[in-house]
Amino acid sequence: MFDASNADARSRTWSVAALLGAVAGVLEHDFAACSVSGELSGFSRAASGHCYFNLKDPGGGASIRCAMFRRAAALLPFTPRDGLTVEVRGRLSLYEPRGELQFVVEGML
Repeated sequence: MFDASNADARSRTWSVAALLGAVAGVLEHDFAACSVSGELSGFSRAASGHCYFNLKDPGGGASIRCAMFRRAAALLPFTPRDGLTVEVRGRLSLYEPRGELQFVVEGML
């Protein structure tokens, strides 16, 4: 795991991929299971069955991009729609090809 307090890590010159991989490792370890509540925005279901949306604080403050893969989406007991306040369970992740923070949703209430 990446340790930012380590002098070798601070003085090292990282490639983009190596840096993103190290950050992803920290995020995926420290935020392996958590719940977040917020309002659905921009909800879409791809042909693959995967769902993509933003979860935002009321009033449009902070937001995070979310991905819910087909298996989890198939278990939903309701149809998600924009504006609905939900609680999602899952894990924080870094989508390394674009360097984007995302929340991988494994369940939604």
